[in-house]
Amino acid sequence: MTTKRLLDFALLIHRATDKGLLLFGSAVLALIIANSKLSGIYNDLLGYSLKIPFIPQLSIHDWINDFLMAIFFLAVGLEIKREMLGGHLMAKEQRILPAVSACFGVIFPVLIYMAFNFNDKIAMKGWAIPAATDIAFALGIFAVFGKGLPVALRVFLAALAIIDDLIAVIIIALFYSGTLYWGYLIPIMLCCFLLYLLGRYKITYLTPYMAVGVFMWYCFLKSGIHSTIAGIVLGAFIPLKLSNNKQPLQRLERKLTPSVEYVILPLFALANAGINFDNLNFGSFFHPVVFGIMLGLLIGKTVGISFSVHILRKFNIISMPPNVTMKHFYYVSMLCGIGFTMSLFIALIAFASNSAYLEFAKIGVIFGSISSTIFAVVMMKIFKK
Repeated sequence: MTTKRLLDFALLIHRATDKGLLLFGSAVLALIIANSKLSGIYNDLLGYSLKIPFIPQLSIHDWINDFLMAIFFLAVGLEIKREMLGGHLMAKEQRILPAVSACFGVIFPVLIYMAFNFNDKIAMKGWAIPAATDIAFALGIFAVFGKGLPVALRVFLAALAIIDDLIAVIIIALFYSGTLYWGYLIPIMLCCFLLYLLGRYKITYLTPYMAVGVFMWYCFLKSGIHSTIAGIVLGAFIPLKLSNNKQPLQRLERKLTPSVEYVILPLFALANAGINFDNLNFGSFFHPVVFGIMLGLLIGKTVGISFSVHILRKFNIISMPPNVTMKHFYYVSMLCGIGFTMSLFIALIAFASNSAYLEFAKIGVIFGSISSTIFAVVMMKIFKK
């Protein structure tokens, strides 16, 4: 009986993860705790400093956002490389539609955000917040409510979200890094060279790659470039397939996926989605930052991605997949307005020194993502009729 209960519980958690409910539940729990008598303990725990030899003293909150999220970015990097070299993004014609759509899906939300906040220098630091799509949430919602829709739509959504993540990483690296300490760039380049040699000499053991990766993460942390970029760089050097038929990339991806889905992303949501509404008033929900992010996600993503598909069709650059019509792209483009994880992450960097604007950004991300989900699900129900 006990074994059966454990299996049932494991199955429940697995289903919750597939549907994005575990991530959503963590965010809801954070909101509840932040507005309860436990809020003080919650904040004290996140602010508790952990000292590890040879590494700068970081709080639990920093370890989650700087180290654990580097592992998440490593998983993203592995997925990008796998899809580019042997998946849905391998051929040029397979990349055109999601790549162009991802670019338009970034530009339009950014323009909407800037239109609301162009006269506020502090607010303008968050220009990239509505640019990102949360691949876990978007694919989870599609899996639940998109049954019966063409498979090509899921492929398009996955490919677009992957490229979207890559654009977000580039934005973080170029625009959200601090003061550069050039002395640390030399060991970073040395780490890249060592990773290249490991692949060049067909080393299949993952331990050497990870050891170099941890040291490289430390160098990124000290360099002023956001430390999570180390994850993407490490992922780029893990070999996809070696001549002896070994597949280090897939092996590492299988090892990381449970940790990322069951632990890292829920922890990130739990640590960062908490908004204390006692510190806000009714007017806070009408702040330009809130509107810029919410409308950027809800309208910017929808208009940008749909417009790109129209343009590519107009000039005969692409042909529509079988059984897919333009109305299907409206649904998927709206689904891309779920920006939860990546948008929150960029908000944390953009407004690290301004807690009030960070709260506004969190409100915009949460309400924008929820609105996009609701409208996308309603539209999908209409399309099925």
